Amino acid sequence: MAEKKTFHILIVHNEYQYAGGEDTVVKQDAALLKKNGHNVFFYTRKNEELKNFGKWQKLLLPFTTVFSLKSYREIRKIINQNSIDIVHVHNTLPLVSYSAYYAAKKEGCKLVQTIHNFRLVCPNALFYRDGHICEECLEKGLHCGIKHSCYRGSKAQTAVVSVSLKLHRLLGTFKKPDAYIALTAFNKEKISSVVPPEKIFIKPNYLSLGNASTAVSNSPSADLQAIFDTIVPFSYYIYAARLEQVKGIFVLLEAFRNLPDTPLLLLGTGPDEEKVKAYIEKHRMKHVKCVGFMPHEHTLALLKQAKALIFPSLWYEGFPMTIVESLSCGTPIIASDTPNITETIHSGENGYTFATGSADALHHAVQAFSALSEKETTILRENAKTTYQTYFTEEVIYKKMLEIYNNS
Repeated sequence: MAEKKTFHILIVHNEYQYAGGEDTVVKQDAALLKKNGHNVFFYTRKNEELKNFGKWQKLLLPFTTVFSLKSYREIRKIINQNSIDIVHVHNTLPLVSYSAYYAAKKEGCKLVQTIHNFRLVCPNALFYRDGHICEECLEKGLHCGIKHSCYRGSKAQTAVVSVSLKLHRLLGTFKKPDAYIALTAFNKEKISSVVPPEKIFIKPNYLSLGNASTAVSNSPSADLQAIFDTIVPFSYYIYAARLEQVKGIFVLLEAFRNLPDTPLLLLGTGPDEEKVKAYIEKHRMKHVKCVGFMPHEHTLALLKQAKALIFPSLWYEGFPMTIVESLSCGTPIIASDTPNITETIHSGENGYTFATGSADALHHAVQAFSALSEKETTILRENAKTTYQTYFTEEVIYKKMLEIYNNS
């Protein structure tokens, strides 16, 4: 048997101002590679840098978003100092830029890009605007995003992102990676218009079995037990995501307005948190509790005890970690029937799906779930756990990562 090759891997990531799922995936992938004996290095830039930019730096930002000489030089330096074999890029906007591609290829490295969202074909990366799914930039051109001010509500900032994408398409920048990693088959289909399809591999997000099994112990720690005693009602449903309109939080609340005997926990914070609390108070929804931010292990423990996770997102999503976390706990999922989600959640097998954006459909789905017999619920829970064990353990995912690194 041939000896396994130990790679020197440079992970490149532009961190967001507020930590999110992508940041978690980056750290998790790095830990998995290290665990399997590879040497992992990082090049990260944080959007917090923008707060300290001087006048000239701010004026030059549109140009450095297209190509950052600083990132180009620093990445090449790290490659040379550490004999890097593979440069694995995650987010590049706005500080790293696609200069990372040019630095990697200049030094003769294999280049891999994980696609976490739809940025390559949509300036705001969501395929969502003004309360509905929108694919105009994919179908008609990137100028549509500028017309609708899709990136941060600004025509100027949308123009910077759109021009950068258009320029790099013309320059052939997106042909440089040896491999792209898409999280789902649906994501692969959407980006294949600008990326060579034969270079796109599918690798979903995952959760370490060790982390999951430790966190969801049936004997919770004293501090976690206190949480159960003070906030957790009997037989509850759970929502664990940002409190934000695009996540479907108000569809969820409307569905639960007429379910007064069905407890619901809301985990998380977000831009619409005050609106959510006001809605709950206005409609006297005492059966709904806002728990706020929870440490990861507490979130998993609460998921473990829930009847089901409710995932009512209005947009396509990428591949939400909450889905994997719930499955790892053996907790079924009641989710929007968006394409990415229905690749994993099959109605009647490991959860239920409902018409995206329909509070009535969600209301009926919850009622149907609540009416299941104990035997039927047990089968759903067993199937949820099997889904996780089959597709989303670190062993399964590491094998995929290695195949991508070796075969691209």
